[in-house]
Amino acid sequence: SKAGAREGLRFIRHLGRLVRPGLRSLRPAATRVASLVPLGGILGVQAWLSYRLIFHDTAFIDEATYLSAGHFLLQSWHSGGPNMHFPTYFSGAPTIYPVLAALADGVGGLTAARFMSMGFMLITTTLCYATARRLWGRPAGWLGAAVFVTTQGTQFLGAFATFDAMALMLIALAAWIAVRSAATATTRSAIYVAIPVLVLANATKYASALYDPVVLALAFFAVLQLHGRRPAIRTVGTMLALLILGLALLVGLAPPEYLTGILSTTLNRATATTPAATVLHVSWTWVGAIGCLAALGVGFAAVLAWRRKGGWAVVGLLAVLAAAVALAPLNQARIQTVVSLSKHVTFGAWFGAVAAGWLLSKVVGWRPRDVWRYPVAASVLVPMGFAGTAQALRNDNWAPSTQVVAALRPLVAHGTGPVLMDDAETARYYLQYELGLPHWQDTFYFSYTPPGSSTSLRGPAAYAAAVDHGYFSVIALSFGQEAPVDRAVATAIHTSKRYQWVGDATTYDGNGSRNTYVIWRLQPQSS
Repeated sequence: SKAGAREGLRFIRHLGRLVRPGLRSLRPAATRVASLVPLGGILGVQAWLSYRLIFHDTAFIDEATYLSAGHFLLQSWHSGGPNMHFPTYFSGAPTIYPVLAALADGVGGLTAARFMSMGFMLITTTLCYATARRLWGRPAGWLGAAVFVTTQGTQFLGAFATFDAMALMLIALAAWIAVRSAATATTRSAIYVAIPVLVLANATKYASALYDPVVLALAFFAVLQLHGRRPAIRTVGTMLALLILGLALLVGLAPPEYLTGILSTTLNRATATTPAATVLHVSWTWVGAIGCLAALGVGFAAVLAWRRKGGWAVVGLLAVLAAAVALAPLNQARIQTVVSLSKHVTFGAWFGAVAAGWLLSKVVGWRPRDVWRYPVAASVLVPMGFAGTAQALRNDNWAPSTQVVAALRPLVAHGTGPVLMDDAETARYYLQYELGLPHWQDTFYFSYTPPGSSTSLRGPAAYAAAVDHGYFSVIALSFGQEAPVDRAVATAIHTSKRYQWVGDATTYDGNGSRNTYVIWRLQPQSS
């Protein structure tokens, strides 16, 4: 029995010697998995915050516009169709995001298209973590990602089927590539992969080009702190030349309609009437906290660099990240508009969150004895999170289109001509199978040549003439932004007596504001 026991112990020792190397190899893998747990929790919170908004409302007018355009382009590529001139008024290439979103919409409707945006934003947050981690370590990555999730734009864009989530993801990807490849910028050309990604982001949403200089500056300081001034200048100079070449080729090879759209929606956008102070104040409520954290990070880094007599590349890098937060607010204050501001400030917030991650990681530390500092980070993140969540809910408060679509559906199904409607895009999206895209007309622009005339009319006169000749089969007016046109149409309806009032469809937005559509249909002519 003693001999058996000795043999058993000898076998156990031998088995331990065999298993021990495997356990040692599993330890780094377990450490890597454990390091991703905080990121997984952050992404889980973000997904839940966006998920709440996905089913909160019907399609917004922008979502409906892009989705219906994508469906029309897919159909026209397959079986042909008229030119709807989407490039002339879309703020991004209609052949990129709208087509991709329409494919998702074809599988699972608006919900699938919004889930695709959630996927884009989850990747964007992951890239925020990866960029800050590459620059300053895991704690900075975790905290930077957490700061980014607190913003209203991160939560809202994750439930909004427009260009923005995809474009922001591509900008973040380009920034990560620049930082990730900075170490090998003098020996390999992987850093230049950021340029085609930037070009694709700019084509997806033209306004994203505002952040191209930020990505180039980020690349400059990332290379500077690793290789010095000359390699940094040479690398970024090459990147700038490639970016200019890529954008020039993109614009030069595209049809002229695309240049019209770039100019009208982005470069020469008409100035509105909102005071610049109002634009800056609204921007402050959305990204002011991130801007403050990023600016404090610059100041703290400058103090450290001055005391240690070095590390100014970090100061420059943080300054670039902090300045990015102000780009969208300043640009929209210049043209005096808050249209899409809640979305545009999120681009700068991503860069600011990377800088905020550095500051918080320095303040909090990440050692067991620094556990008392954790409430410091919580005291910053929790209030920001509550504020961002409330703001995201307020942004998702447009009037649902359910009643209007229900009222129009039987009329459209039995109509014989085009439908005239204020903000027709939403109804057009929901009724696209009852009536094709070319048969919808909004009150923004219209040209009409009356029968027997060679003169093409535009503006209110065109609408009035079309009503006089019974051109529209259904008319739905809300007397909102295009009130002059609506009044001209209503007068023509009363004069012509060819249209019959059907009823009103009233909706209320999240603020309780009332929006009523007055609906008429063309009466059949007596024989």
